[in-house]
Amino acid sequence: MIGYFVEAGDPEVSKIFQPYRSSFRNIVQRHIAPNNYGDDLQLILIDYHLEGKFLPFPKQEYRVHSYRRNERSIIVIVGVRRDFGGMSSTENKKFIVDSTFRAVELARDKMRKLSYSKVDFVRLLSDLHVCAQEYFDFDVTG
Repeated sequence: MIGYFVEAGDPEVSKIFQPYRSSFRNIVQRHIAPNNYGDDLQLILIDYHLEGKFLPFPKQEYRVHSYRRNERSIIVIVGVRRDFGGMSSTENKKFIVDSTFRAVELARDKMRKLSYSKVDFVRLLSDLHVCAQEYFDFDVTG
């Protein structure tokens, strides 16, 4: 239901970012399955754009792409500033979790605008809270 993709503009930031994203993605994949939330949406793809030498920070921190009806998917672009590498482990975890919640909320708003109502976003967000609790107890640097 929730997928993650990373476009890195700086290998150093990517090296720091990847373990946080991967750890949370693994927890999300264990708890959140596409078919549990309705028929209208099978994938919310969160596409992180890591600012760096080769990729500038996006014009908007969050941007929602069009809903792809045939794929039943939606993409949300999330900008990640270069200073992610200078934040504490707790701040990095909070960024990953907050950006995931924000992406799901933006997808929900887009789906409502398009009058697609067969997605249980209340349940999805509730299940995501369970994932977040597990993630904050997990040692990413371990």
